[in-house]
Amino acid sequence: GLNSPTYPVMERLNYVIARVNINAENYYLDATTPFLPFGKLPLACYNGHARSISKDTAAVYFRTDSLKETSSTVINFNNSDKNEIHGSYNHRMGFFESVDTKNNVAKLSVSTYKQSIKETYPDDIEVSNIEIDSLQSPEAPVLVKFDIKLKSFENAGLVYFNPLMGEEIKTNPFAEVERKYPVEMPYTTEKIYVLNMPIPAGYAVEEIPTSSLVKLNGDEGFFEYLLQAKDGFIQIRRRLIIKKANFTNIDYKTLRDFYAQIVKKESEQIVFKKIK
Repeated sequence: GLNSPTYPVMERLNYVIARVNINAENYYLDATTPFLPFGKLPLACYNGHARSISKDTAAVYFRTDSLKETSSTVINFNNSDKNEIHGSYNHRMGFFESVDTKNNVAKLSVSTYKQSIKETYPDDIEVSNIEIDSLQSPEAPVLVKFDIKLKSFENAGLVYFNPLMGEEIKTNPFAEVERKYPVEMPYTTEKIYVLNMPIPAGYAVEEIPTSSLVKLNGDEGFFEYLLQAKDGFIQIRRRLIIKKANFTNIDYKTLRDFYAQIVKKESEQIVFKKIK
């Protein structure tokens, strides 16, 4: 449902927001979404052409390409004196993810949300001391922090470990082989994931994924996966950047192939073997 910039169709003009001019600068406001900061709009408002109703009626454009969702996850592990692998998890959410989380927690409860975090991990990963910052602040991004412990290395001879710790893209969002319509994403994206981990005491690295760099249509995005095992440590840095939010159906195949390579790479595991 895009509005026509050349001919008014009343059925397409079905939503109203406010515009405020302060010190010669326009701010657009929508009071329908809780925890939305001043001057920000819900995603549904970014739908192309709009019309300003005033003495000086003019066209206004709200484009998804103007939005960027940036998030980061950092996990640092250490070996304890008991040969346990434990560490800290820090996730800084993007703007729209933060708004959604604040609204979800307000509808449920903080304890329910913390329990949902624990349930996303398998039994061999223990999560504790969960902290969630900035839930009541519209302006600040949500930061989720907790302690994490790996129990896979206690007795196993072989351990298969996905270093993305549940942050991987498991399925290709573009499942169909062909597409006749454009692809419209809600925003451009930058996601960063960093993991630092000592090789567990008593184990050696048997297999490890190779690093990879995949570009999307030249300079429209890229996926970077850097992994190394050196001096007793494993370090990973993964970046996913999508610089466009709108793609034509002609670009669909390259977009689908791009995500297929991401899913394949992020499913690869590190194999640790117990030293006898």
